[in-house]
Amino acid sequence: MAVRPTPAPCSPFTAAPATAWNAAIAPNRPKPYDAGLDQPPPSAPPARVILCAGPRTGANALARAMLAAGLGIPTEYFLPAYERRLAERWGVPIPAGRPAATAQYVSTLIEKRSINGVFATKVQFWQLQRALCNPAGRAFFEGAHLVYMTRGDAQGQAVLLAVAQDAQNLGNTVVERALPAPSTRQLRRAVARVLREDANFQRFFALSGLRPTVMSYAEVTQDLAGAVHRIARMIDVQVHGASLAAFLGTTRRSGGQRRRYSQYRKLARSELAPGAFDAARYAEPRFGRVRRLMERITRRAI
Repeated sequence: MAVRPTPAPCSPFTAAPATAWNAAIAPNRPKPYDAGLDQPPPSAPPARVILCAGPRTGANALARAMLAAGLGIPTEYFLPAYERRLAERWGVPIPAGRPAATAQYVSTLIEKRSINGVFATKVQFWQLQRALCNPAGRAFFEGAHLVYMTRGDAQGQAVLLAVAQDAQNLGNTVVERALPAPSTRQLRRAVARVLREDANFQRFFALSGLRPTVMSYAEVTQDLAGAVHRIARMIDVQVHGASLAAFLGTTRRSGGQRRRYSQYRKLARSELAPGAFDAARYAEPRFGRVRRLMERITRRAI
């Protein structure tokens, strides 16, 4: 009997030469709701990879590299705007946290966005809380490969979050002028969000019995290709090396962008000097609310 060869891994952009990656990925990456990213239904249930990540943890860079490598088509599919666009185009109910609609959306999502036997997505805690606190969400997490993205430096993470928010407010054009530092209030809100996201994810994993693979920001930023290969080994899928290499060659910021980013970091850090504000303001969220949330997810009493 003839042995059928294993198909080579593919990427949504396999056919594009390396010089085309700038147009395809940076700065005009395909929108998550673009029909061009839809795939034929998988022949078997795909491996599911869920990147659980707070802001500024390197998850977006990892997700884009996974896309290039053919490890699924990961993005924030539970962002309300993406949910609405995808559900309307696919002709399924908009989930909005409703169990039956969520189950139908998740089923169609896995069918349309799996490649190489892999489905991947990125989830922030507020998206989990909004969309997946129901039986459909519980089934979605069970049996999936979870990757928890951590920063290990709450102050640095908050600085980058405040910088990103300020850049968004001011516009993303590169300007050759001194840029204003983020306000103290904005930095405080960034610190609170960073600590809250981490505390909520930690409780979620502990109370649900889930055991994610932990991946650090340093690991992703220092060796992005290595992080992608680590996930590939975890799910036993081969990466598309040529497409990944082409993508990695286009991910550097321009000189103007680097200068602007450095200006923001310097100005923002001056607001986070030791003793600038009372760390007690950023206490963890009240446990009772989180406990009720986890009971809804896990159906377990604490």
